[in-house]
Amino acid sequence: MIEETGRVENELGGSGHLAHSAIYEFLSEEELLASLFWASATSRWRVRRRILLYLTRLQKMCPMLGGKDVIDLGVTPGRTVGFVLRGLLVARLDGDVETREDEIAWVLKQHHTLPKGRKNHAFSPNN
Repeated sequence: MIEETGRVENELGGSGHLAHSAIYEFLSEEELLASLFWASATSRWRVRRRILLYLTRLQKMCPMLGGKDVIDLGVTPGRTVGFVLRGLLVARLDGDVETREDEIAWVLKQHHTLPKGRKNHAFSPNN
């Protein structure tokens, strides 16, 4: 864990804006105990603040809509539903959606921006 502190400080310590989804993405793959250690071991206040933000708020966030809701909005069942839910999580983390209605509007906008017959590709990992 100690040897990883430098990597954590490099990832989370920049002085510019760091999207909440980027903090989530980085720390969600790590053990909670490691995150707690890094928060206590770093002397960089920005790193500590971002880790504590993840531990106290970000890790608990999830979309209000579920898979059935997304399917009911016209997304074809399958892997695409997971891509949509992942996109909703990112939108929620970054403050682009706050309410259930915002999430519905986000799904409809994403789903209806492509030509007919290609709608599910809007949520593929390549886009």
